[in-house]
Amino acid sequence: MNEWVVLLRDFNLISVLFRLLLAAVLAGVVGMERESHGRVAGFRTHILVGVGSAMAVMVGLYATEVLGLGTDPLRIGAQVLSGIGFLGAGTILVKSTAKVKGLTTAAGLWCMAAIGLACGIGFYSGALIGTALSLVTIALLSRMENRRMGKHRLFNFYMEVNGSEAVNPLVEMLNQGVYRILELEIHPARSSLPGHVGLQLTLHVLSTLSEENLVRDLLKLPDVKIVLVLK
Repeated sequence: MNEWVVLLRDFNLISVLFRLLLAAVLAGVVGMERESHGRVAGFRTHILVGVGSAMAVMVGLYATEVLGLGTDPLRIGAQVLSGIGFLGAGTILVKSTAKVKGLTTAAGLWCMAAIGLACGIGFYSGALIGTALSLVTIALLSRMENRRMGKHRLFNFYMEVNGSEAVNPLVEMLNQGVYRILELEIHPARSSLPGHVGLQLTLHVLSTLSEENLVRDLLKLPDVKIVLVLK
């Protein structure tokens, strides 16, 4: 057993293969969780980040331990953690309502880079514990947050109101009680009704009302003429 531990901690062909495979497996597990939720950075992206990070730190180790160059083996790894922000930025979306989405995925990519570096340098226990904590944070804690918020659902609606001056009062009404507007976009009206404005919105509803009842309640609001549920 001790011989295998020493073998995997030394810089040799077997340890290189093991480190890269471990980085791919650990990053892939987190990537599968992200892909199951439809995130833009999924299984393959996380694996590439993990393997690439492990390769980067091993390049530094190869330069010092094999080639004998007088350089810092962790310098390349430090640049990886800085540069991964460019990839993470590509997963962050800023909506027209100033709502930011994708921060968890971007943070997960940065964390996978650190785990890949840990695999590359042979810090196996840190890589395993870091992956476990990442999965707990991403998967389990998000479910706990949803339960804490209570029963809630998200609905996408298209509505038409009579005149642009009716938009602000309607928004104020829909941000009270069991409703909260998460996203709102104003478009030209789809219908031929004169003077009407189209609103496409995502509504957070703390209620067990059905879609039919929600549409019925929205049509009771003043100046609302048309309500469509968007799938």
